[in-house]
Amino acid sequence: MNSDFKDLLQSLHDCEVRYLVAGGYAVMHHTQPRYTKDIDIWLEPSDKNARKLMRAFLAFGIPMIGVTESDFAQPKTQFSIGVPPCEIDFLTTISGLEFAPSWENKVISQENDFPIYYLCKADIITAKKTAGRPQDLADLDELSRADS
Repeated sequence: MNSDFKDLLQSLHDCEVRYLVAGGYAVMHHTQPRYTKDIDIWLEPSDKNARKLMRAFLAFGIPMIGVTESDFAQPKTQFSIGVPPCEIDFLTTISGLEFAPSWENKVISQENDFPIYYLCKADIITAKKTAGRPQDLADLDELSRADS
């Protein structure tokens, strides 16, 4: 994981944002490294979490152009910054999943001096099956091989 992503996750942790790393980085956490063009951060869509997120954005230096705090309190918000391979995608919805149960089932990694919260393997599989894109299908194969 690149240092910018780690710094962002540190900021989210410091501001007590409820988030889960999803997408390719979550797959890699459960399998092996692969190329991904971004990091997907799934955020709990609530007023309280949105306020915390704004503090984390300010601390990290993310410009708030085209998005407001209230956007992150609602489902179906997607906000991206950066360019591949250092793009960061913030999501308040992942098809096939609800945040509260996924938060309860999260996997906590202590790779740094702070915890990083990842989707559990079962939730990644559900999300990948729901999305069904070619990369999602490849990830499903990789996840099933990791069980062998």
